Amino acid sequence: MANAVADSGPGAGTVFPGGSPPARYECSHCGLVVPAGLVVVGDEHQFCCHGCRTAWTLIHDNGLEAWYRIATERQRPESETDSDLNPAGFDAPGFIGRYAVDLGNGRHEIMLAVEGIHCAACVWLIERIGKICPGVERCSVNWSRRTGSLVWNSGQNRLSEIVRALGSLGYRATPVTPGQEAVAETRENRQHLIRLGIAGAAAGNNMLIATALYLGLFSTMEASHLWLLRMASCGVGLVSLLWPGRIFFQGAVAAIRTRTPHMDLPVALGLGVGGIAGLVNTVTGRGEIYFDSLSMLVFLLLVGRYVQYRQQRRAADSIEMLYRMTPAFAWRIGGGEVVQVQAELLQAGDQIRVRAGETMPADGVVVEGESLLDESILTGESEPVLRIVNDVVAAGTLNVRSPVIVAVTAAGETTRLGAILKMVQAAAADRPQIVQWADRAGGWFVAVVIVVALGTLGAWWMAGSERAVDHAVALLIVACPCALALATPLTLSVALGRAARRGIMIKGG
Repeated sequence: MANAVADSGPGAGTVFPGGSPPARYECSHCGLVVPAGLVVVGDEHQFCCHGCRTAWTLIHDNGLEAWYRIATERQRPESETDSDLNPAGFDAPGFIGRYAVDLGNGRHEIMLAVEGIHCAACVWLIERIGKICPGVERCSVNWSRRTGSLVWNSGQNRLSEIVRALGSLGYRATPVTPGQEAVAETRENRQHLIRLGIAGAAAGNNMLIATALYLGLFSTMEASHLWLLRMASCGVGLVSLLWPGRIFFQGAVAAIRTRTPHMDLPVALGLGVGGIAGLVNTVTGRGEIYFDSLSMLVFLLLVGRYVQYRQQRRAADSIEMLYRMTPAFAWRIGGGEVVQVQAELLQAGDQIRVRAGETMPADGVVVEGESLLDESILTGESEPVLRIVNDVVAAGTLNVRSPVIVAVTAAGETTRLGAILKMVQAAAADRPQIVQWADRAGGWFVAVVIVVALGTLGAWWMAGSERAVDHAVALLIVACPCALALATPLTLSVALGRAARRGIMIKGG
């Protein structure tokens, strides 16, 4: 059968078996149509670009073919090869000192924002970068945040080489600044868990002791055993009140000092009065000791506080993710060269090159080229919009199809997206009117509960001081306004967080 030669177009000079060019070839790596000019006659595997050929070769040479079995999405936008990625600055001492954590013995850890993660197969492949790059000890990817934690030995390999290897696979990595806020968040989360663990252990043990005491009511229990169990319950209960439970007493003291009664005041009052009454009854050997209820109350209150804390952190993390919608670096054109610079250094009048698959780092006007832009972050419209020369483009929008050159008009917080994010951050930090109303209602609630408790104490005093104290303490514990304290801020935190994760930016609570 005769071979046909294409006589025009990009595939001119290419010889096709069978006499005519095929209708189409699909890229063996990404599945896109292979341009006629890149078809290699007789090859089993065809590629749409040199980047896909390089990635396919690296994957197969290193025994990572399972990537193709795991992949759930094989489509990816047409883009240029990452061969022009220049991460040489990643090896500078100042860069390593700012973005990486020194683990000793030449080992460092860095948090990277990874562009190009689409599915579980991408995560699987990136986490096995150590098979390609010696010196990589661990690489774990957070799919939802599009970040990766990388631990490597600088004596065996340079960070720039690892970043280049990721780039050759189609993933662009840039550093995430490890600010003090993350350190403080880790410390605060650890404190919450420690308090919660101690309170849970105390509550569980006290309930077991209480079970033995309650069962002793229906059978004869020796006085020495009864005294031992009551003392054990008292000891465990005091640990719960004085260690994890002290957070409520600290809040109550602050409320008194600032003359702003809030929810910690009735909680601390109930815990304090119940603890003192239980201690006195334990020492005197008569009456209820309350420590099982008090320990469980401390544990449940701390559970509620931790749930609220985690929801607030998730909301804050979601808002922080919105700030990552603009890339950390940009390709600035100057003096006939294209130089990679930090996006925060861009100024009005600069010209930048934005490649296919990259996000606009600044507001600007297209001066060369045309492409489809995904502007859903600003408009909610899922269909990409065509932008040509003299069209306005906004930071945070995704360049879908082809490279363009943009003249910067605004960068950083002065962009349209920056202004929106400032409003979102202000809304997260502000106390909505409904939360302020709940706090005011809580203040009145505290006053009413204290008055009613004193009235209960006086009304039952004639029946005996022991019964009067029992009823007053029971009222203070039962009247703990936990729902009022947690419901409103927790609801708002959850709502803001879920909206942010779905790309909905709420201006005010």
